[in-house]
Order: sequence, then C-alpha cells, then structure tokens
Amino acid sequence: MTSILLVDDHAANLDALEAILAPLGHRIVRASSGEQALAQLSREDFGLVLLDVNMPVTDGFATASLIKARPRSRRLPIIFMTAGDVGAAEMARAYAQGAVDFITQPCDARVLRSKAAVFIEWHLQSEEHKRQMATIRRRDRQRYEEQTAHRVRNLTDLMPLCVWAANREGRITYTNKAWAEYTGLDATAANDRGHLEVIHPDDRERVLAAWTDAVRSGEPLVVEYRLRRASDGAYRWHLGRAVPERGVRGAIVGWIATATDIDDQKHAETRLTELAARADKARADAEEASRMKDEFLATVSHELRTPLNAIYGWTRMVRSGELERKQIEKAMQTIERNTRAQIKLVEDLLDVSRIVAGKLTLDWKTMSPSDVVRTAVDAMMPTAAQKGVQLCAIVDPSPCRVSGDPNRLQQVVWNLIANAIKFTPAGGRIEVIVGSVDDRVEIEVNDSGHGIAPEFLPHVFDAFRQADGSSTRSHGGLGLGLAIVKHIVDLHHGSVDVQSEGSGRGARFIVRLPLVATTDDSRVAEWPSRSSGAFARVRELRDIRVLVVDDDEDSRDMLTMVFEQYGAAVERAASAAEALAAIERRPPTILLSDVGMPGEDGHALIRRVRAAERESGRCLPAIALTGYATAEDGARALAAGFQLHIAKPVDPAELLMLVSRLLDGAPPEQIGCDKSGRISFA
Repeated sequence: MTSILLVDDHAANLDALEAILAPLGHRIVRASSGEQALAQLSREDFGLVLLDVNMPVTDGFATASLIKARPRSRRLPIIFMTAGDVGAAEMARAYAQGAVDFITQPCDARVLRSKAAVFIEWHLQSEEHKRQMATIRRRDRQRYEEQTAHRVRNLTDLMPLCVWAANREGRITYTNKAWAEYTGLDATAANDRGHLEVIHPDDRERVLAAWTDAVRSGEPLVVEYRLRRASDGAYRWHLGRAVPERGVRGAIVGWIATATDIDDQKHAETRLTELAARADKARADAEEASRMKDEFLATVSHELRTPLNAIYGWTRMVRSGELERKQIEKAMQTIERNTRAQIKLVEDLLDVSRIVAGKLTLDWKTMSPSDVVRTAVDAMMPTAAQKGVQLCAIVDPSPCRVSGDPNRLQQVVWNLIANAIKFTPAGGRIEVIVGSVDDRVEIEVNDSGHGIAPEFLPHVFDAFRQADGSSTRSHGGLGLGLAIVKHIVDLHHGSVDVQSEGSGRGARFIVRLPLVATTDDSRVAEWPSRSSGAFARVRELRDIRVLVVDDDEDSRDMLTMVFEQYGAAVERAASAAEALAAIERRPPTILLSDVGMPGEDGHALIRRVRAAERESGRCLPAIALTGYATAEDGARALAAGFQLHIAKPVDPAELLMLVSRLLDGAPPEQIGCDKSGRISFA
C-alpha cells in the first residue's frame, strides 16, 4: 500500500476524486493548494499525485515544477486534471513539467481509476526495484568489507610491527600475530589480564594517562614506552601510535594502534646524548681551564711583581745612601720578607711542576707526627702573632709513629696553617690538633675564619682554583698550596678532607695518615735524598760487577764513573749483542740497560737473558734505565723481565741506593719505584 496525494482548490472535486480512487485501497491525502501539497510532500512519500492545473497563487504547472525540483520526489508520477478544453500547448507544457498523463473533467471514473492503478503499480514496482538494488548493494558492500577486513588482517599478520585494534571505548578487539608472539597476549587475554601488564612498571601510569586522554579527546596518540618480550622477559623501547577510526558521519567507531620497536634507536640516541653531554662538558672544562690559566697567569704576574716592587724600591733607596739606620733596618726586613715570599711562590710552582711530571719524591722515615706539628706551629707563630690571630697546638701525648717524609709532612701542616691564617681575621683562633683514631693518626687544623661557600667545597683542592680569583680579591696567593697538600698526603697513602658550615663559619681540615706498628726509633730509615750527604750513606760496592748497556757514550761514561767511585767493577756495552757476549764471558752481579737502542732494544735483550736463565735457574737483577717514562713504558719493561724501571734523568745517589737495596734482596714494590719510574723510598 502507498499514499495518493489529491491537489485541488475545490473541495467538491477532491470529494469526487477520493470517491473514485478509494476502491484501490490506498491512503488518500488531500491538499487545497500548491503550498499545502508541497508541505505534505516534505513530510512523507507518495506513490501518485493528481494535480489540478488551475489554482490560485501557485497553479498546477508551478507546483509540478517545484515537486520535480526536489530530489526526493523527482520520479513521482503526476496526473494533471483540468475542467476546460486543453490545447496542444498546455499538454506540451504539462508533459514538460514531468506529467505522466493529462485528464479533463468530467472523466470516466473507471478510466481514471485504471490509470491511477497502473501508475501506482509502476511506482510500487520501481520502489521495490530500488529496495532490491539497495539490498544487493548492501550485501556486496558487506561482502567487500569482510573480504577487505580479512585481507587487512592477513596483511597485518605479515607485518613485523605490533598492531592492535580497539573499539571506541578503548577495549581491544584485535591483535595481529606479531603482537601476540611478542607479548604472549591475544585480544582476549589483553583485555582479561590487562595489556598494561606487559608495559614496564615505570611507564604504565604515563601510558594509561595518555591513552585515556586520547580516547576522551579523540586525538591521535604518540607515546614511547618499554614493552616486555614474552620470550625472555626483556623490556624493549617501542614507539606507540594510535589513530581513531571514524564512520561516515565523522563519529569515532574504533582505534587502530601500532607499536614499533625503537630500542636500538633509543639506545643510540642515549649514547649520542651522553656523547654530546660529554663533549659539552669537555668543551666547558676546556673553556674553564683556559679561563683558569689566564686567571692564574695574571695572578702569578701580580704575586711575583708585588714583592719585586718592594724589593726593588727599598734596594734603590738603600743604595741612595739617604736612609737612616732604622729605615735601613726596616728596608732589610722588608726585602727579606718579600724574598721569602718569592721563594715560597717559586717552590710552590716547582712542586706543582714536579707533581704534573710525576717527579715529586719523598725521603721516607719513621717519625712522630706530634714533632712535625710542633715544629710547624712554632715556625708559623710569628706570622699568626703579626696578624693578631691566636695559634695553638693540642697534641695527644700517647706515642705514635707514621712513615713518611718529615719535610713534606711539615710542608702540609705549614700550608694548612698558612691558609688558616690568611682567611682568619684579627682576633680569630686557629687550633692544630693531633690524635690517633683506630689505625690512623689525624691532624686537624681548625680556624674561626671566613669559612668556605658550599659550592666551592668540591674544588678546594683543585690546582689554580681560588674562591675569589678576581682582581679585587682581598687575599694573595696562587691557589696552589692546598693542591700540593692533597698530593703529598696521597703520596703518604693518606687522605685529606675539608669541612665548613659556610661563609663566616670557619673551616676544618683533617689529614689522616696510616700508623706504623713499631715505635722503635732505631728503625728510623735514612734514605738518600738530593742533599749533599746522600752519597755518604751508600754502601761499598767492591764485590759488585755492573754491566752498563747504553748506546749513548756519555751515559755510559757517567754511569761508569758513579759505580767505580764506590768500588764496583763496571763493564760497558753499546748494544744488546755486546751485552749478551759480556754476560756469556762473565755474568755480572747486576744489569743496567737502556731500552731505546738500534738493532735489538732493551726489551729484546732482557727477554733473551731470561730465556737463557731458564736452564741455569739463575735470575740476574736487572734495571731498565730509559728516557721512556710513561706508566705504559714501565709496564712493558716489567713484563719483558726487568725488576725496576727508572726514567732518565735520575739522581746518581738515588740510583746507587736503588741498586744497593735491590742487591740486598728488597722486593721491587718496597724499593720505591712505580711502573713509570717515579722514585719514592718506602
């Protein structure tokens, strides 16, 4: 059944038409004007329209034109009705407006009913055809969509990256093969057990918040997270992307997401970031070093020129002969004081040079740290008194001994006290405390001075570093004293720390040195130093045969003279071949060999000597005496077979003492040479 729309401005005509068409059994709708007809057509669909031609306002032709202009009613059959004679022009106009027939009234009811039935049947068949075609198209589309979905799923299963789909609420509906194999979860398991469990615990909250926000806002999601691999439990970085699927009208119907393994890229980025950070730090360190160098050179110039100015000025005034006796005495005191300042500056610079070159040596002895501290305090008393600072020593009366260089340890205490005096104002107090704690002795230098800012504490022992290096600073110095302190203490196998509660709260320096087990003063060692009496303490070598191997004749002559002065018999060789021949003729007591020689070097020589000794069971004491002075050079020399590696130049007295101790059977590690040839007697 369908609906028939009757349009006529005369009610009688509408009644007549309704009576004629009622037997067809279709719904009849009446309209008394073109406007009413158009309103009815906007509300529902009709199978046939019977339209009067002559109507006020909007006649039938205009109404038909408006009906056909609407896409919804473009194919609607229209029968024009008129009561007058119809000319050819009017009929042509009616058909031009889309009419299917033109009937004049009065008309035969049976003819009208038959025509209406035919057009309605045609319309119904047309609608049924459209419905069938729509059904076919819908089925084809559904079948195509299913095929497409199957094809897409097969395609995603072949993809190496993880793919999954979710509905619009975010519930997972599909996972591809790569996801299931990597995580061990399919779509059901991901929902039942929660796909968040395969995300690293540190990333879960962040990923969940991002996913929830994306579902709520409908915006695409991009997030990096670590995903657990089911095969070995390893977490690897993945780049997660999710985009919404939208329906025909733009509403979100689901989500498609991927997880791409970026672990290698992530680690590469991390390494690049670390390298960039290290490069930035190296550049900053280089810039800081350059700044510190410039600052240090400016400070050196100032610290050297200031006492020179006083020395030069007072010298010129003394030479003028115009000064009185008291003025001359003051001049001499000033010159002496500034000369000592110059000596201290030069000594600090030389010590730093020795430290950098690894040539700072120690004259090891067993000593009382209390004696060292008392001597240093006594020496610094006048300086403290001159500034109005109280200096006192608090010494533990219990006897204890440490092993070290008394002069260098006294230098440590001097530097710490001098530093405290420099930064303690008049009326302040400095305490030097000596005591033993467990197996160590502690030397504390406490002051009530300016203190140290927290940000500068880590740099207190850095060379050339000062809390105030500007030209307006109130204290002089090169910033070397504390760096020298730390290096000397390190050489004594000790430690030095600094504490301060901040500016204006004073500072506390603590030196810790290992105690020695014995308190027997008879065991105090007297090792040679670069003093004038060093040679007098070397034992006679009359029963010793020394083989000196060096391609440099001057070196051979110098070493020969040194050993012959102490009664040793010396044989000289200019090459490894000559040395091997000499050993074969008459084995020496000790071998001193250069390393860098033409032909076979010293390493090859000692290897051949050691190979020959495997049969005899002997072990010839051997020292490498060479200009190759790095730690790596020392390691290579020891690996080749030398017992000691000494870098040129060497003090003859130290060399004689090393030879004596090696021949006396002292183990190499106790003789005082490290692998790079630095000499420090133990």
